[in-house]
Amino acid sequence: MKKLNNFLTKKLSTLFILIIFSSCASNYGPLNSNGGYSEIIKDDIIQVTFQGNKQQNQNEVRMLLIYRCSEITLENGLQHFILIEDKSYKHIGKKEFGNSDFSFETTASMSGGTNNRVKSNFGPQGTNSYFVGIFSIKMLDKASNRSVNASTFIRNNAHLVKN
Repeated sequence: MKKLNNFLTKKLSTLFILIIFSSCASNYGPLNSNGGYSEIIKDDIIQVTFQGNKQQNQNEVRMLLIYRCSEITLENGLQHFILIEDKSYKHIGKKEFGNSDFSFETTASMSGGTNNRVKSNFGPQGTNSYFVGIFSIKMLDKASNRSVNASTFIRNNAHLVKN
């Protein structure tokens, strides 16, 4: 009986650890509640967004964003893209002030700017912080001096991406 209890304890401990680590894993895929990517196409410019989760730092989010830009470029039969605009930021979340009905929300751009907003809220507010990368890109059929080679980027970084 004691051996059975030890065996079950070890198995349950292992299962618990796997559940904890899998819930914290980085997410790469379409946008869902754990982060991910999305895109908007306007004429020949594509706005690609990658929302990180609490476990991903700024560099991971930017790498996954460039990875998605590379995938889109290759899916469209092209090899290169250039960055037109970077609107990336860090979402810092909402903070309550004691028992008041006001909250304070801050977003900080990855290039240094901040945006503060105070608004009235009823009920408790959550707090979270994550990076959001937003690139507007233009895909090219030929390389330019500022372009990213999509195939090379994917080949060099595929081992970092967990689907």
